[in-house]
Amino acid sequence: MAKQTIITVLKKDHDEVSALFERAMSSKDETRRSDLFAKINDALTVHTAFEEEHLYPVLAQKKDTREDTLEAIEEHAVVKQLLEDISNTPVGDERWKAKLTVLAENVRHHVKEEEEKGGLFDDFKEAVEEEDLVRLAEEYLATK
Repeated sequence: MAKQTIITVLKKDHDEVSALFERAMSSKDETRRSDLFAKINDALTVHTAFEEEHLYPVLAQKKDTREDTLEAIEEHAVVKQLLEDISNTPVGDERWKAKLTVLAENVRHHVKEEEEKGGLFDDFKEAVEEEDLVRLAEEYLATK
């Protein structure tokens, strides 16, 4: 069996967070929504930090991927601000779900740009050797 690469692991994260968003937005139970949001917050915090530390510096060095990488970094900044804002909003507040919806939309947009053909993940696969993709997956899984 082939070892996982960082790209396959990050894509799996994307799928898991998407499912958490769906469950959180459809739940009527405030405690359940709060618990699901805590999982979303934890997952996105680890995920964004790893990308910013390991993927984006490589891509920012390349002229043809620098602009897209800078955009991705700014998208992470927006996600972090939304996570903080939601964390500081009571789950019973009528704006809480609206804020979560905006966060989910931002994350979906960002994921699309990373995963689409010719996107940042494809660029990273081209820039890094296979053994480094596997090593990064192992490092990332160890940090989770």
